[in-house]
Amino acid sequence: TCALPIYLPAERWLGQFAGKTLGPDLQLRRDIHGIAGSTLTSRAVTSGVRRVLAFFQVLIQEKP
Repeated sequence: TCALPIYLPAERWLGQFAGKTLGPDLQLRRDIHGIAGSTLTSRAVTSGVRRVLAFFQVLIQEKP
């Protein structure tokens, strides 16, 4: 097996996503502050959250 180091962002950083909705401001340098020295992680997590919110909006959320 390959033992790759696992990096998890701090709970405080992840807390930025709580209560956010999908919109143009849900991206780095707008509503989301980056992680110093960890741009790839910041981008990947933000992209993943946007993807999940889009799936939720299309597949689950009730339509008005």
